[in-house]
Amino acid sequence: MPHFRSGSATSLYEAFTSQTILHGQELPEYLPELVLHVSEGCNLGCTYCFADRGHYGEPQARWMTVSTALGSIDAAIARYGHIGHIKFFGGEPLLNLDVIEAVCGHLDRRWCDQAIPERPGYGTVSNMTICDNRTIELVRKHNLKLTGSIDGPMDIHDHFRSYT
Repeated sequence: MPHFRSGSATSLYEAFTSQTILHGQELPEYLPELVLHVSEGCNLGCTYCFADRGHYGEPQARWMTVSTALGSIDAAIARYGHIGHIKFFGGEPLLNLDVIEAVCGHLDRRWCDQAIPERPGYGTVSNMTICDNRTIELVRKHNLKLTGSIDGPMDIHDHFRSYT
């Protein structure tokens, strides 16, 4: 059972899942997608953010380390043999380029060493406010697909998105 911060959340979980029956499931031969939550930090302070401005209810933003990311990748490959796609998620994932570069480089090496049958695809969801040479090179080198968050008409979008 998951750990909850309050007794009422625990009670709700128990009530919602008390009649749940789990059935065995055959796992796929490869992992279609792995989502790495690389950043809880964000350079914006959007008042409507579902992730509490990237903090997810925590007082401080947390950042995935390179060792955690590579450990996750290696564990997934050990279990599934192959990962079809990696999505870098956050907060603002492009604030943690060290991890994204490390993951892409690690998988390139694994592919060149024939430890995996093909390179996975890469993608990220971004607020599209970070555009420097390092980011552009990463996108080009690894064919990183970008999904930009556009939140309504320009006047509403711009009004509620503020830099922190």
